Amino acid sequence: MKGQHIVNYLRQTQSGQALRLALSEIAGLEITKTDSILENSYVNGQHTVYNFEDGSSYRVNYPHTALVLGNEYPRNTVIGGEYIRVHTSEDNSNEQWWRKLDWSDGLPLSGPWEGLTIPDGQTKFYWVSDWTDSEGNTRKHIRADFDNSDTTLQDRFWYQAHQAEERMERTLVDTDALSTVDNGTDVTINMLDFYFRELYGNRGVVVDLQTEDLGNKKHEAVLHFLRRETPVGAIRILRVGGQLSADFS
Repeated sequence: MKGQHIVNYLRQTQSGQALRLALSEIAGLEITKTDSILENSYVNGQHTVYNFEDGSSYRVNYPHTALVLGNEYPRNTVIGGEYIRVHTSEDNSNEQWWRKLDWSDGLPLSGPWEGLTIPDGQTKFYWVSDWTDSEGNTRKHIRADFDNSDTTLQDRFWYQAHQAEERMERTLVDTDALSTVDNGTDVTINMLDFYFRELYGNRGVVVDLQTEDLGNKKHEAVLHFLRRETPVGAIRILRVGGQLSADFS
């Protein structure tokens, strides 16, 4: 039944897998309905036809990575799965789930912080000043420097970050990775890993799209659904054609 994956995502579960299947359905990608072995395939005009041992058949009219004869494919295999990939903490036992993607260009920020990029590399965090919390405890403000970013914008970013720390009485030094930073004691860590682990955690959802190759109508339909139906409580990051989209970061 067409639309079943969209309905499942909206009414049953907003997992990363459910989102991927819903987006694939919107994009017009074929999705297998059963576990079965691919028996044969052939090209018929503009279509590739896949016939499985259980009698199911799928006509695919878009470029895709071909299925392999004799292989068993599980239910909900997306034919052309390379067009839509969804990465979350739920589908990777490795806590660094974001490492399935290439961040060599860093993670550009958007909104008021457009122009700042979280670097994927070793970055030094250092002490800036002390402050006193509501219980009279001395706390520390620390910061790091963004690579090749406007220094005035960086200063404003850290000023607002430190103001937020004082309001919430929770600081970067409260994290295990940066707990030893002090006046005269710096700590060097991978800033992008820290950003994902501490700010995104299990709420991050990275959607990696190549749907522009399916035509503008399908691509825009996928984007429209994402804008309206991002998983509740999730922090979304969208990559289109391998490039980060500021519209979603």
